[in-house]
Amino acid sequence: MVEIVKPVPTEPFTFIFMAAVVIFFSLFLLFGQEPLYDEDTPSDIDISDKGEIIFSAASASLLSNKTQTARTIDFGDFDVGYTSSERTIQEMDSLLIEKGIFKSSSKEFSFDGSGMEGAVLKFQADDSNYYGNLRIYLNDELVFDDITSAGAKFAIEFNSPLDHNVVRIEAQSSGVKFWAPTTYMLSNVRLSATSFDNVDKMFSFTVYEYEMRGFDATLNYEVGSGSIRQGDLHIEINGNEINDESKPMFGRIYKETFDRADGVIAAKPDSNYIQFSADKDSKYEIQDAQMTITYFDTDKAAVAEYTLMVDEDTYDDMYNETIVLEFYADKISEGTSLDIYLNDVLFEHDTGLYENQIVLSQDDFRRGKTNILKFSTYGIYKLSDIDIRIVDDDGFFLF
Repeated sequence: MVEIVKPVPTEPFTFIFMAAVVIFFSLFLLFGQEPLYDEDTPSDIDISDKGEIIFSAASASLLSNKTQTARTIDFGDFDVGYTSSERTIQEMDSLLIEKGIFKSSSKEFSFDGSGMEGAVLKFQADDSNYYGNLRIYLNDELVFDDITSAGAKFAIEFNSPLDHNVVRIEAQSSGVKFWAPTTYMLSNVRLSATSFDNVDKMFSFTVYEYEMRGFDATLNYEVGSGSIRQGDLHIEINGNEINDESKPMFGRIYKETFDRADGVIAAKPDSNYIQFSADKDSKYEIQDAQMTITYFDTDKAAVAEYTLMVDEDTYDDMYNETIVLEFYADKISEGTSLDIYLNDVLFEHDTGLYENQIVLSQDDFRRGKTNILKFSTYGIYKLSDIDIRIVDDDGFFLF
């Protein structure tokens, strides 16, 4: 006989216990694990609530009456890069060539032809007694043999010169007219050679002291259709490359802008240069290149100047710390810049609306002495909440 065992009914407290266990583990999974982010990761923290304030000013209003003036410097048209260039080997204002029994005078020119495309001898024939021909040799090969007429101009081309070449000019002997040699008077004698070289172009230009006030400049140029855009075009001012387009196309006008804050203009305003060059196997035809300099012709900038004393203890506290100059620009004028100095050192900073920050260091201050903070502009700026702080680096975020 088989005995059937019936299941024992579950008591109510068992259901309550199981529900509690499920809830407990759910809460553990949600809140009991380690966070998935780094709690030390910096966030967008307003530094105005952090660090020790060593200087504070409520506001500064800078207003300058200005008028803007422009000046243009023309550089013209030229080629840079892999271009054919001509150089003078020898040049003479006048040359006497004679040959007879008792008298003889000739002329030789030697030149290195390696890498050259060709050479040319140019001259003008003046006086002659026509007793014989004028003869010109290249490497002992006769290339010209003729009687010239007074006033005639000649250009004798020498193609595919050797590594070493000798050009000789002489006259045919007067022969039976022994009483006088064959005579030729030549003028404007010039031997030149053409070769392909990687040619740069450099111009010097002046920026006057008064033009440094609100200095702004634009370089305009076009590129000709004969350009070979194999490599890059480089445009440098005082060794600083300024062109954004490295392989400009022909048919377009390009504009490159820079100002004093870019650090392009030399410390001495009257010693500046611009250089155009191209990479190997490239050629750029530069057309209508010109620079327009814009400046303020007012004599006086608007200045807000503050003094702050940095005692020795405060200066020592700055060691290996982050120091921040923070201010708000509530109003700015377009086309002008705000120059910011600390102890006559200009900081490169493009002031924008609202919050601005400049990171300083201990080296920017004078220990135990008066320090001078200065704002200067030829435009209109309204500043507020100007602070210098030694900032706690934890959580520091630079805008």
